[in-house]
Amino acid sequence: MSFFSGITSLVPSSVTSLVPSSVTSLVPSSVTSLVPSSVTSMLPASVTSMIPGSSSSSSGLSVTDTMAGAQQAATDVQEGAKSAMSYIPYILGGIVVLAIVILVPLYFLGYLTPKKANVNAPATIGQNIAPFKSGPSVEAFQTTIDSADETLINVQPLSIKDVGFQGPYPNGVFDPDAATAGALKAGFRFLTLQIDFMDSDKDSTRFAAPMVPTLLIRSPSGALLSTNSGSIAAVAKAIANAGFNPSTPNSTRPIVLYLHINRTPVSAVSDPNGYLAFLSKIAKDLAPLAPYHVGLTPMGNFTRQKMEGALLTTPLKSLEGQVIIMSNADTTLFRSKSSSIQQYNPSEDLDFWVNMRVFLDSEEDVYGITQLADPSSPPSAVIVNMDRILAFSESKQSAFAAKSKQRYVIAMGSRTSNPTPETIDLLINTLGVNSVPVDIFTETTDSILAITDQYANKAFRPKPLSLQNIV
Repeated sequence: MSFFSGITSLVPSSVTSLVPSSVTSLVPSSVTSLVPSSVTSMLPASVTSMIPGSSSSSSGLSVTDTMAGAQQAATDVQEGAKSAMSYIPYILGGIVVLAIVILVPLYFLGYLTPKKANVNAPATIGQNIAPFKSGPSVEAFQTTIDSADETLINVQPLSIKDVGFQGPYPNGVFDPDAATAGALKAGFRFLTLQIDFMDSDKDSTRFAAPMVPTLLIRSPSGALLSTNSGSIAAVAKAIANAGFNPSTPNSTRPIVLYLHINRTPVSAVSDPNGYLAFLSKIAKDLAPLAPYHVGLTPMGNFTRQKMEGALLTTPLKSLEGQVIIMSNADTTLFRSKSSSIQQYNPSEDLDFWVNMRVFLDSEEDVYGITQLADPSSPPSAVIVNMDRILAFSESKQSAFAAKSKQRYVIAMGSRTSNPTPETIDLLINTLGVNSVPVDIFTETTDSILAITDQYANKAFRPKPLSLQNIV
């Protein structure tokens, strides 16, 4: 029984019989005539029959007839509603189909999936790096410097920001073997190790033990952006295996390994021996590179930064097949002869390994444990904040470029994104920057090729002649 029929059944016929049929005649036909036929024709017969004077109404409409008509009208309304409800599954189905049509292509185009590492990039990029590449982008780059006379201070090598890291940002992974070999196969010969440590225990299957030197990706606030840590020793082994392999582009050219230490558990002031112990662990991890390390040579002894100034102007040709090591750490404490300071063998002594120390260019910059150089001793290498120097006025740009002729300059930008090709153009062609470290795994291959184009697709691009150190 419907709701409406239940109501009408409550009205006894003895009551409806008390309403004389003459009552309905009180509604003049002039009123009902105001309802256009176009409207009444849209109504059910059970409804129009209740309108006195309508063509479908009876002249003696009783209350019982009216109630019955109302009941029929309600039934018709219910039927209409049911009819409308019957379309809902079709409407919902249409929405689902529309969602599939829109969302599935977006999924496969990558808009709805997390950004993945572009692990195929190195092979493609490497084929565009001289000597493999032969075409307008290489031939069009003219330099008066013959490759046999290239020196470290006068070249701008393709540089990696986080060697061993395969991306993406955030939630990327370290794969030291694949990512390091990939960077080398892509033609990059300046490799940056950004060294940190874990403050506390975390999944030991993915992260290094606390207070041990390791590779990590962090946000500016210190939050972890990598889902594991990277092994310094594994990266060193991968460099030794692939760096000078004939199948690697520019395999005879030297490799520059920059050890950029972001943090140490203790400082050299608060705990000298603890500080040395941390740095010594890094030195031990470099063991696979010992046969390639630039040390005692016919040109002199390059260990302990003894000849870092001379290293800047030494022809790269004479350093073929060797690894040059730079670091931002103060390693001079290893030289101490104090009885209170732990002594280390050369293989475990980071000062012995480091050929050139990197200093801050300005007190405005903050980069890990990097320090400002003593004003009385100009640095051979500096690290600068990319955004700061990009904001220089024209006169400051010229002054910076002039200073860059006397030192090796590393311009560091965002940890999780690359500078645009236009930005790199300004850095290397106007400001005289040597290294602009980038990531090659997270962005598209085309975007990385646009960057390597700025270097004329050369592993060691000579600086523009006006920015070179001419002896």
